[in-house]
Amino acid sequence: KVALASGDHFVVDFHGDGLVSYAIEGKVLDTVRGPDGQPLEAAVRNAGQISAAGGEVALSARASNDIFDEVVNNSGLIEAQSLVGRGGSIRLEASDPVENTGELGWHRYLDTMENAEGLVTNSGTLDVSGAEAGAAPGEVTITGERVRMNGEILAHGADGGSEGGDVLIASTERTRVGREGRIDVSGTGESDAGNAVVWSDGHTDFMGWVLGRGGEAGGAGGQAEVSGWERLRIRGHVDLTAEHGATGTLLLDPAV
Repeated sequence: KVALASGDHFVVDFHGDGLVSYAIEGKVLDTVRGPDGQPLEAAVRNAGQISAAGGEVALSARASNDIFDEVVNNSGLIEAQSLVGRGGSIRLEASDPVENTGELGWHRYLDTMENAEGLVTNSGTLDVSGAEAGAAPGEVTITGERVRMNGEILAHGADGGSEGGDVLIASTERTRVGREGRIDVSGTGESDAGNAVVWSDGHTDFMGWVLGRGGEAGGAGGQAEVSGWERLRIRGHVDLTAEHGATGTLLLDPAV
């Protein structure tokens, strides 16, 4: 497990069972300055490389909107590639944790992001794709008051066959997937694709790509949702086809 976190208090709990848990209590309310004396632009930022095959990586922050331009920023590479029996997990969150179930529908995510504040951005690569045949599905979760995704999320199956994973991008105010934003939850071999949800309690603007193709030898296409409770604008591309399986489903669900 790898955790980069920022808050008023950070508690790490060791129980001797090989697992490490953590909790963030309170949020940063005062300006934080770096070694050069200048205010930091982000509470948590990764511009390098983090690797935890079959593990969990979390970039998590609780901070006031007035202190940082961005609460969580990833412009680097985060790898938690999935193994047999151990799906990798990556979380970028500026809210309390939200369960990523792969379910679709407004009733699943509306008002579920508690204590969300600030902007979360991903312009890098988040990789939970299968690293070996038969790998368990991975998951990527990005949540905050506002979310901007211009990078790449890889949650596809491995060569030799495995299912695609689950991706959730959600906000309380605005979710934006830019033209360079790419989400891949495709299956491989005879396996099905995974699920991708792009959601906002407010406004969703989608201009990127979702690939959820079924495995080339017989898997079904994936399930995808691009929805905004108050407003939805979609100018992107979604491919949920399958060569030898059932085509997937795309849900567009604005309030109007």
